Amino acid sequence: MQSALEDEITFGRGLIVMRDAPHLANPVRRAVTRSELRPLLPGIYVPADLPVPLPLRARAIMRHDPAAIILGAAAASLQGDSQPLGRGFYP
Repeated sequence: MQSALEDEITFGRGLIVMRDAPHLANPVRRAVTRSELRPLLPGIYVPADLPVPLPLRARAIMRHDPAAIILGAAAASLQGDSQPLGRGFYP
């Protein structure tokens, strides 16, 4: 992978957000073709060979749609407690 893409992944804490890096459109397209990157959401790319943990997915969603709301078990997990207390109630 090109060092510019690696730098952007490091700067973006695991993500390449095309809205922030339009100058990387062609290198990203080539990296996707070579299966080095994969799209996670429209305009957001991650390394293809790495798992995408929930915190990274949540950050991607918030970059894609700042008004997004994460609910349920995913929200509880991001708060550090994945055990619900009952129907929809979390500590």
